[in-house]
Amino acid sequence: MGFEERGSPGPQPSAANMKELTWDNELAELAQAWANQCSFSHDDYKSRQTCAHSAIGQNLLIKDVTGKKISDAIDWPLVVHEWYNEVVFHPKSWVQQFTSLHNGKDAIGHYTQLVWADTNKIGCGAVRFDNQALFVCNYAAEGNLKEQPVYQEGKPASACTAGPSSFYPGLCK
Repeated sequence: MGFEERGSPGPQPSAANMKELTWDNELAELAQAWANQCSFSHDDYKSRQTCAHSAIGQNLLIKDVTGKKISDAIDWPLVVHEWYNEVVFHPKSWVQQFTSLHNGKDAIGHYTQLVWADTNKIGCGAVRFDNQALFVCNYAAEGNLKEQPVYQEGKPASACTAGPSSFYPGLCK
């Protein structure tokens, strides 16, 4: 919608073609299966492919949850906010062309995957082990493609190929 004022520099421009994310059970099953391995690394790219989705992106986060109850350790709003908050390092000019997973030493690839215009499916899984919680989300279509736009700048939902979302003003179906 163009309300994000942060960036390096900001503000982030409004998106004309950003799709709403919908849950995908198959992506979630794959994410959970990977989380259950308790390994803080991305799985093999081919392992994420499904019959419906051949290009799947992935975000990971590991958190120290020492002293937290199991019900408090798996905190999805906190995880999504951590990924999204990388926006503070994202230059507004990079919306037109994805350049890198990092701006200097600062990560931005989790943020750009979250707001990648062509991504419309998400599935996530999490596991707690020892004093850590591992969070995994798989995205289709994959984002963070070099030299591709993160999204098209413009009036919100003005470049939707399937029309605007019925539920989320400013997003596309």
